[in-house]
Amino acid sequence: MNIKYDNLFFTILGKIMEVMYVGILWIIFSIPIVTIGASSTALYYTVHKVVFKNESYIFSTFTSSFKSNFKDATIKWGLGISLIAFLSVDIIIVRSFAESGSIIAALIYPLLIILVFVVMCIFSVLSYSARFDDSIKASIYKSAVLVANNLGWMIFLLIILFMALYIIRFLVFFTILLPGAYCCLIHYVFEHIYKKIGWIEEEKTEHKF
Repeated sequence: MNIKYDNLFFTILGKIMEVMYVGILWIIFSIPIVTIGASSTALYYTVHKVVFKNESYIFSTFTSSFKSNFKDATIKWGLGISLIAFLSVDIIIVRSFAESGSIIAALIYPLLIILVFVVMCIFSVLSYSARFDDSIKASIYKSAVLVANNLGWMIFLLIILFMALYIIRFLVFFTILLPGAYCCLIHYVFEHIYKKIGWIEEEKTEHKF
């Protein structure tokens, strides 16, 4: 009986270490900022292959996915962050009209909604890119449709993210645990959605390294 519980303990401990390790890799590979798209795609792929399916090794899986998806993921990340920057500037400009009581200030609400939708789409497109081979245009379109049809799950992910970011203000050590742990949650949600809409069963071109 003790052997059974000991094995369970070490299994859980091993998974925690894997989550921390892949999270540290994500932090290191994201330092240039421009590479966040590629490192996030590699993070999701590694969590899927190593943490959940117990296949391959963390470092080799992460670096192989990072190199393989670098170009497409960087373009998608660049488009997403550019749109976020554009919307953020618009929101700042619109807020300035609030002081004068202008009706234009009312535009801040639809702009905020669009901004949140774009952030959710970035999560979706990078996760999709880790699991499926597709063109940039197709992956963005499918990911946006997925977000629109699963807003409840997407809002849930954003709420958890904000809560986690708030917590690490007081528990800085958990910073190295957050990327991998949060990706595990994203993985659970998106894999559930992929199964629900049949993408996983019909998918023929999953990355293989």
